[in-house]
Order: sequence, then structure tokens, then C-alpha cells
Amino acid sequence: MVETLHPGTFVIEKPQAAPLEAIGTSAVSIVGDFLKGTLNKAILVTSLPNFQLQYGGAFTGSVAPDSVEGFFLNGGTQAFVVRASRTAPVSASFIWLDTLTDPVFTVTAVNEGAWGNSIDLTVATGTLANTFKLTVTDNISGTPEIVETYDNVVLTPTTSEDYIETVTANSDFIVISAVDGTKTPELITNTLAAGDNGSGNPDFVGVPASKTGLHALDEVTQFTQFIIPDDNSLATVTAAVAFAESVENKFFIFSTTAGTVTAGDAVTEFTGFSVASKFAVFYTPQINVPDRLSNISGAVKLIPSDGHIAGIYARTDKQRGVHKAPAGIEAKLNGVVSLEVNYSDADQDILNPNKINALRNFPDAGLIVFGARMTAANRADKYIAVRRNITQISQTLLTQTRWVIFEPNNNFLYARIKSVITNFLLTKFNEGALFGNTPEEAFYVIVDETINTTATIEQGKVFAKVGIRPVQTAEFFIIDLAQWDGGASATVS
Repeated sequence: MVETLHPGTFVIEKPQAAPLEAIGTSAVSIVGDFLKGTLNKAILVTSLPNFQLQYGGAFTGSVAPDSVEGFFLNGGTQAFVVRASRTAPVSASFIWLDTLTDPVFTVTAVNEGAWGNSIDLTVATGTLANTFKLTVTDNISGTPEIVETYDNVVLTPTTSEDYIETVTANSDFIVISAVDGTKTPELITNTLAAGDNGSGNPDFVGVPASKTGLHALDEVTQFTQFIIPDDNSLATVTAAVAFAESVENKFFIFSTTAGTVTAGDAVTEFTGFSVASKFAVFYTPQINVPDRLSNISGAVKLIPSDGHIAGIYARTDKQRGVHKAPAGIEAKLNGVVSLEVNYSDADQDILNPNKINALRNFPDAGLIVFGARMTAANRADKYIAVRRNITQISQTLLTQTRWVIFEPNNNFLYARIKSVITNFLLTKFNEGALFGNTPEEAFYVIVDETINTTATIEQGKVFAKVGIRPVQTAEFFIIDLAQWDGGASATVS
């Protein structure tokens, strides 16, 4: 309140609620087995080179790197990557000695795994007097590549900006520790050793209490789809669907295993998962992509389509909006050489009613996604785009109306709430996400005394009723064609 001690005119500026902005829907999380990278932590990568720097490229025994590549090739721009851990992985390391074989410092790979055994470190004389030059070389590809260079490094004093631990603190490859500044390191090249991936298979599901595997995503809110391309076993799929159901705003994308070549095979496999969720989507068949590890020209590798599909979700959201199904002739599969099997219309007659989305090869359209159904049993949650549209609206309302809490519970508050929600839904209507000839036909917002009574006000509650008509997906196009002479006559002379 303004203080009024003298006569005059005073202006009180009313606080205005910020407009609602639809939450993002295109980010994906990918839990997989990667060559390197921080274990059991979701880290955002925004490009394929960014991913390869932090997690490495393709390697034998995993399809997750290929799935990440497929995500970016198909229009994805944000991926939260989780490197799942095996049992007892070890970081490669080396204790650097002086000429008298006394320890000077320890160099360790920045994270666990056998990948660190391909790292060389060279210590040479620095450009300036009494300094050293560190050169980090990566041999993982078989061809040595200098990846980092640090010149004019000192081992003492520790407060110097050129101190060895300080200048290497942001290295993508090594960590320096246990420095003895009284010693002089031997000028030589050494290779890190004893790095190990650990034993057993990666734990993709993980443990909630320790936030490992899938549960590294428990506190990450920015993604809306997630995939686990290295493992679609019953146990992992069941855990992933349960995770999606528990948070109610994340979609699990999964697909058939290699060798599922007939429509009947796909139905049998899908039925075995016993999945009927409005937060899970299933695709078939697998796809052939370029084999990055082969020296044979044109060699391909068979992988699940999960990452490529997630990229198409992102591309469709950006180009058309979340209300457009990520399927159809616009949903071309980039970076795919061929499908494991080319399904026919007769095959899709079997797949589609069973909520299995087919990838198809059409002569006039190429390789495309040609299915848009959720695995849900509920008819209201039949289509991917409808469910994602509703989820985006509900999550936007949930996350961007917290300003209401602790405001005075009165008609002024109700008017502000109605205004911001109405404006948001009007934007969605104008984008084509809500069905109706007019906004009144597409949605309604009620925030008034009819639902906010004296009793509810005394309980500290504010109620808003919001109704929407999300646009549905056009899955079938029927043309009723008949011959017609137009009722006209013609005379030929």
C-alpha cells in the first residue's frame, strides 16, 4: 500500500501475472551403454559432436550411440544422456614419476572405463622457462589424435593460474591429482592403464535410492520422451513403463527386437510385454543404419528405431506443433538405409488394431513412420498426438501457475487466473491444437464464486475448471467417388 501523508494523486501498479508459455516437448532422455562419460548422471548434449566428445562414438555391443546419432539426424536438438554402469568399473590412470622414480603426480581418466587405456599424456618443456607442456592424445580410433594441449604449466605455487590442477580442471579427458611440487616430472610420453568397464551387463533400470540407471532421471524435468535402446527385455520395459506412469508426463518409446520380421511376430512380442499405457509407444520393425565400425563400404547395422523416432517427435513439434502426429509422409526416417522388413498393407491390418506402429517403405515417399497410436486400452488415449497435446497443456498449467499460491483469495485473483489460462488456450486454439470454429467451442475456463464458495475459501483452496477439445488425428481418409455428368448436355456440330 502507498503511504498517504499529503494530499495528492497516487498510482498503485497492480501486479500482472506472467503469460503462460507452453512447456517444451522435444527433449529426449537416452539411457544406454556408452564408451565413456559420467556414470549414472543425466547430462544434456545438444549436438552429435557434443555427444561424441563426452560419450564417444559407436562401439561393439551397444546400439545406444547409433540411437543418439539417429535422434540428431532426424531433428532432435536436446538429449539428456545417462551412461548406465556395470559392476565395479575402474578409471584408467598412471602415476607420473621423476627421473629418480619418485611420484610427482597422478593422471586419471576423467571417468571410468577401458576407453581411458587409449589416452596418452606427454610432458615436455614449456615455452616459458621453468614450465611444462602437457599434450593429451586420444588413440581410441586407432589413429592418434591430439585432443588437448596445455602450455606453460607449473607444479608450484598452487595459487598460480597456470598450476597444473587448475589448467586441467575442465579437461574432457584427464584429471590431475596428488601433485608434489618439489619434484620434476620426467619428460616422456606415458599411456594410462588399468581402466575397466566393469563386470556383467549395464544396469539400465538402476536403483531409485542411489539414482542409478533410469532413476538418474528422477529429478530431471526437462525431457518428455525417453528410450533405452540397448535393452527391451520384459523386466526393463516393465520398469520403464512404470516409471512413465509414475511421473505422468514422460513417454517411453520402445520397439521390437531383431528378428521380429512378420506382423504376427510383432503382435506376439508386444502381447508378451502386457503394456497398455497412455505413456508408452511401440514401433516395428528394426532399422538398418550405416555401420560406423565396419571398413566395408555400405555395411549396415541393425538397431531399434527408438532414437530416430524420438528425433521425428522433436522435428514434428518444431515444424507443426505437438498436436500433429509424428507420422505420415512428413515423418521421413533420416539416416536409415533400409528396414529389417518391408511391411505391406495386409501386415499393417494386423499391426494397427494391436496398437503397434509400423515403419513403412513407400515408393513415392521413402522410409516413413506410418503409425500414430499409443499402447493405451482407453479409447480417449488412442493417439500419440492427442495424448501429448493434453499432457503439454496440463503440465504448462501445473508448472506455470504457482504464482497463485499465497495470493489473496478473492475475485481479483479469479480474474487474473482466468485471464492467463484463457490467453494460453487461445494461443493453442490459433495454433490448431484445439478443435472448434470459435474459441468458445474449443475450450472453457471457469474461475468464479460458483466453484469458489465460502467453504472452499475458508479451507484455503482456489478452484478452476478448464475444459478443452483437443484436435484429433486423421488416421483414415475415405473418398466417396462416383461418376457424374453434371446434368449438362453438349451438342456437337
